[in-house]
Amino acid sequence: MLLARRRRLGIASSTHPLLSPDGRWLASGCADGTVRVWIATLEELAEVGCQKVYRNMTREEWKRYFPGEPYRATCPNRPVPAEE
Repeated sequence: MLLARRRRLGIASSTHPLLSPDGRWLASGCADGTVRVWIATLEELAEVGCQKVYRNMTREEWKRYFPGEPYRATCPNRPVPAEE
């Protein structure tokens, strides 16, 4: 799946992935000479997601992606959707 994701992003030739010593960043060299860097911690990814969407997951989204798990706010500073 990771290889498929790389191809979809146009980086199938990405090689030598490295994780920073503090575990916060993932870097990868590419055949075209570029280096791509991604956030690697779940907490920081969640923070970036909340900055981009400006809302919590809906309860329907939560049920779809986290079946059987009790709902919880994904963006602590955003309104929580009403219960169904």
